[in-house]
Amino acid sequence: MMRKIFSHIVLIYGNVLSYFDTIRHYLSEYAEGSRSLGATSLFLFAGFLVFSSCEKGHRTDCFKGAGDITTENKAIEVPFDTIVANGRIRVNLIQDSLNFLEISIGENLVDGIVFNVRNNTLTIEDHIKCNWVRRFDHIPLVTIHYSTLHYFLAGNYFDNYFLKPHKGEYIQLEYWTGSGITHFVGDVDEAYFIVNAGSGGFEASGRARFCYMYHAGGSRWNMSGFDAPEVYVNTLSNNDVHVRCDSLLWCDIRRTGNVYYMGTPSQIVRNGMGSGQIIHE
Repeated sequence: MMRKIFSHIVLIYGNVLSYFDTIRHYLSEYAEGSRSLGATSLFLFAGFLVFSSCEKGHRTDCFKGAGDITTENKAIEVPFDTIVANGRIRVNLIQDSLNFLEISIGENLVDGIVFNVRNNTLTIEDHIKCNWVRRFDHIPLVTIHYSTLHYFLAGNYFDNYFLKPHKGEYIQLEYWTGSGITHFVGDVDEAYFIVNAGSGGFEASGRARFCYMYHAGGSRWNMSGFDAPEVYVNTLSNNDVHVRCDSLLWCDIRRTGNVYYMGTPSQIVRNGMGSGQIIHE
């Protein structure tokens, strides 16, 4: 597997070098006085790059507008309890009795939002190509109606909202490469909020009996509207986390980010050698 990945990297690197050599060649022609030939060749070369950047099946995306905004419903017949969202999309989540999607996007680009369900995991991805040559102000919005949700992985680049209070035994929300803020509203027994890297973050309101937060990213978290008797905060961030706690507040602080708390915890435990502080507000 690693050998295959490495070979792809080498191939891409070689293509990039080839592109730059070609550009250098045409600029040299232009500088020597071949104005007409150089400009024409450069234009054709740019067109080739645009066309080749669009994968097969989506190449006409490069030469058409997004179209009027439309909303299409997509039924989901297979049950799921995990959601993974990737790409240039916004996500709304609604706990419901049925599982289905509402996709709001330009009418010419509906087919560019793809989804599938495997092993109880609903994966939604943006396969729209050539956005960099199109003025595309409307960010695709996917509203997910779900009956059960235990895990949400935000790999998309924009904010996500729980539009109705989520109810359940436990839920885990997580970032690796995504960005934006996930706004959670709910009442659960256990809640886990995790940012492993990047600029993704959380805001939450509601309550849980137990709440765990792991922050190794760059964003500021506002969790002060989310009430829990037991709150565990493990922060490797240089930004702050705001929480609300009524009983046990346990903090492991590894860097400069502070933990601000509201409420009246009866016990506060501090670990970690970071310079961040635990501060009542």
